Amino acid sequence: MIDWLLQALTVLVLTTLVACVVFLAWRWLGPQNSNTSAVTLTPIDRSVPALAREGAAEPSGDEVLVKPDQMYRCEGGGEVGFSDRPCTQGRARVMELPIQP
Repeated sequence: MIDWLLQALTVLVLTTLVACVVFLAWRWLGPQNSNTSAVTLTPIDRSVPALAREGAAEPSGDEVLVKPDQMYRCEGGGEVGFSDRPCTQGRARVMELPIQP
């Protein structure tokens, strides 16, 4: 009984393996029809609306940046952060920024 089950299982596994190899070969050697799709692609306008730009947070008058032309990229503990102040721990990299008029 167990002998018969092992043979049946072996035949099933081999059949599945051969079917997978045939399918992959058919996909690889088959005709290339990557340009045909049932989904219609349309371009999306990704410009920021004027209202969103006007409503963006402006720095308040009493907020003073340490160095407005520099930003610090801090790496530590598997995280990356950006700040206008030097890093307290981890590795830091100074990034020069253009000054806005």
